[in-house]
Parts: sequence; structure tokens; C-alpha cells
Amino acid sequence: MEHAALSIETPIGQVLLEARGGKIRHIRFVQTDGALRSSMALDACSKQIAAYFRGELQMFTDIDIAMEGTVFQASVWEEALHIPYGKTCTYRHIAEAIGRPGAMRAVGDALRRNPLPILVPCHRIVPASGGIGGFSAGAWRKAWLLDHEKAHL
Repeated sequence: MEHAALSIETPIGQVLLEARGGKIRHIRFVQTDGALRSSMALDACSKQIAAYFRGELQMFTDIDIAMEGTVFQASVWEEALHIPYGKTCTYRHIAEAIGRPGAMRAVGDALRRNPLPILVPCHRIVPASGGIGGFSAGAWRKAWLLDHEKAHL
């Protein structure tokens, strides 16, 4: 199975895109440089991510992603895909939407383990009590992404 990776520079740091078998598998914030071993899937994904950061793209399309996790995690990530660009919803809303009311902490944990941040917009999910909550790549990046989306509505 083909394994490919591509590193791109974004306004919030270096992002490493990884694909295996033609599907995007991981997006990570890293410290690396340049292309590693690219693929058509990564090239298409990196172009859309670059357009997103330029404020030109609000919805990712035709990117074949692999959501590798538990059934619960996949249900949380799938629900996150329905949150519109520039909008937020709460951990409670996600828990209720997947039929697990009261599982807000488990939702937060699933989001922390999201292997595809930005594509699966876990940054759009916030606590009902206010604030922005956590983000696996750092709260400052989550704040930046939320501000970026609001500025480009």
C-alpha cells in the first residue's frame, strides 16, 4: 500500500499531510520541511488547505479521507463535518446529535484524537460554558482558525 506525505507551510505553522492507499489518513502540526513523498491525494488536499488558509475555500470537496478510530470517535468526527464554516456548536450538541447525551467529555476526548484537524473541523466545537475549549494542536491555533473563518464569511 502506497504511503505518501507532504509538508506545507500555513499561517499557523507547518502541517504534515499523510496518505496511504490513496486516502488522507492524518494531518499533523509538525516541524519539518519540504515535500517527503507526495501523491495525487496529497496534492489535491494541500491545494484545498492552501485555499482555505487564503480565505478562498469554505468547504473541502472530493478529498477521500480515512477516519481511523473507534465507532464512537468516527460518529463524533462525522457529526463535526456537518458544522458550517464560520459557525460553532457545543460538545453537548454533538453528544446529543450522536445519541449519547451526557457524553460531552467523551466527545472532547474523541475530538482530541481527531487525526484530520481542519478537514474534520473539530475546532468548531466549543464548551457551552463559554470560551473555546481545547485543541490537540494548541488553543491558540483553535482561536486563530475560528477567527479566520469568521473573517472570511
